[in-house]
Amino acid sequence: MFKKLNNKNTNYDKLGENYMKLKNKYYSKHQDKSKRELYNQIDFLLKNKRLLDVGCGFGRDLSYFQKKGAIVYGIDKSKKMILLTRKNYPYIKNLYIQTFEKTDFKDNFFDIIISEWALQYASNINIVIKELYRILKSKGILIFLVTHPISDFLLKNKKCYHKMDIIRKGLFNDKIILKYPTHTFSEYFNDFVLKNFKILSFYEDTNNVPEFFILKLKKI
Repeated sequence: MFKKLNNKNTNYDKLGENYMKLKNKYYSKHQDKSKRELYNQIDFLLKNKRLLDVGCGFGRDLSYFQKKGAIVYGIDKSKKMILLTRKNYPYIKNLYIQTFEKTDFKDNFFDIIISEWALQYASNINIVIKELYRILKSKGILIFLVTHPISDFLLKNKKCYHKMDIIRKGLFNDKIILKYPTHTFSEYFNDFVLKNFKILSFYEDTNNVPEFFILKLKKI
C-alpha cells in the first residue's frame, strides 16, 4: 500500500538516499546512545504484539523489533527509505508510504507505536499525537524520541523559545543538512496528551546540551 504524497516528499527521498550513502562512514556513538536509550524503554514483551514504527527510515529498528517477536509495520514519508527497507530486509512486509498526520490504519489497531527522530518534522505535533492515539489500542504504548527543544532553541536565528522557526542541523560533518520546525515542551506535553495518556517515563539526553528526549506513554 503506497499512499501517494505530494511533490514536497522529494526532499525526504533525497535525504534518504544521501543518508544511506553516508551512514556507515559517519555513524556516531551519539546515535548508538540514543538508540540504546530508546530500546531501554521497551521493558515489556514484544512477541505477537502489533507494532508500528513511525518514520521507519531504512528499517533497522523494524528488523530488531521483528526478531523480538513483534508483528511489525513501518511508515515513512520517503519512498526511497521504504524501498531501501524492502531491499535490506526483504522479510519485512508491512511497509507503507504515509504521512504521520493521517494514516490509513483502522482505529485501535496497534498494541505499540514507536518513533525515533521523526515526530519533530511535523508542523503540528498535536495532530500527529491525536492520529497515533486513534490507531493505538486501549492501554497501548506510545514511545517517541525527538530532538530536544533546548538544543533546537540554540539553533534559532531569533532566540524566542515559543515562536516556531525552521532550523538547519548538520549531519555527518554537515554533508547532510536537516531542516525542520522547532517545538516546545508544551507541544509534546499538551492538554490532549495529559488527558488521554498516562506518562510512564521521561528521559533526557545527558549531554551538556541535551540532543534528544524520550517520552513513554500509555493510552488510557
